[in-house]
Amino acid sequence: MLNPVNISLETDEQKKEYGLELARMKAKFDAELYYKSAKTLRVYKMQKTFMYSFLITLVGSCIAYLLGVFGNN
Repeated sequence: MLNPVNISLETDEQKKEYGLELARMKAKFDAELYYKSAKTLRVYKMQKTFMYSFLITLVGSCIAYLLGVFGNN
């Protein structure tokens, strides 16, 4: 279990610096989280697009083959 850090902020300047540091850390964390989720979403969309294009090509090839075989009658 983590123990909370005991920080004694005595002046307004120290409080301001501490608040700015917390804001920087939160912004960095949020940016990393956004980047990772955006990257995951792009990979998912690429995989989905590839699968759909593969299936459409497969169905089109089957239809072309069937038309070629049975179209000559």
